[in-house]
Amino acid sequence: MHLDAGMYKDDVTEIGNGFNVRRGRLGMQGNLSPDWRFVIEYDFAEGGDASAADVNIRTKLAGGNVTIGHQRVPFSLNTLTSSNSITFMERSSGSTVITPDRKLGVRFDKTFGNLTSESMLFGRTMNTEGDAGKDDSMGLAQRIIYHPKVDDVQYHFAGAFVYQDMGDYNTLRLRDRPELRIDSGVRLIDTGTLEGINSINRFGLEAAFINGAWSAEAEAMTLNTSSTVEDVSFSGYHFQLSYVLTGESRSYKNGLFSGVKPSKES
Repeated sequence: MHLDAGMYKDDVTEIGNGFNVRRGRLGMQGNLSPDWRFVIEYDFAEGGDASAADVNIRTKLAGGNVTIGHQRVPFSLNTLTSSNSITFMERSSGSTVITPDRKLGVRFDKTFGNLTSESMLFGRTMNTEGDAGKDDSMGLAQRIIYHPKVDDVQYHFAGAFVYQDMGDYNTLRLRDRPELRIDSGVRLIDTGTLEGINSINRFGLEAAFINGAWSAEAEAMTLNTSSTVEDVSFSGYHFQLSYVLTGESRSYKNGLFSGVKPSKES
């Protein structure tokens, strides 16, 4: 569970003070057999209604991993890093707004030395119901990561692309809340509902490094629409730098950050 508490000094937009259960997840994971693993996790935060997080099964195939079910689309280092391991309390607005939500789909990840490929074919999210007679949104994602380690410095360079055909669900709304999400009803970024969206293209570039207690990441991403009304484009960028005061390094493996493991001396 992640519990937020805070106060705001308001300016133009009034934002309430107080407490908020940012994440309250309940789930289970384990082995179905020696070759198959499963994860079932739901989030009960912010209103108490259950929403699906990771609900999938995974197995090994052709030297890689195949994951089937509800899961993250491979796009954005900031988004793919667990909320337990990100640098700040919240992810950047760019990655929050531009990155797709978790989707139902099939994903294949494979590492070739210092190169990792993540591919996914996906449909809709589990948290919305499809309508009878309507075609679901369908999409394809590809992320390529180059992650060499040179003289104990871990480097990360990646590019990602997501194409999404909107099917019969041709609306889009991009919005985000303040970085401290005490008043969850406030949206500081909101495009309103955009109509007539036929398809969406997303592009992202990533760079990061870990050198001892220092780590940094930078991302640039863009979203372009093909629309019967008006084509629109949105871009986002961020840079983050961190230092672990007790001297440990952030963990990293094949394109993802994970948490800091305390040393025995800490």
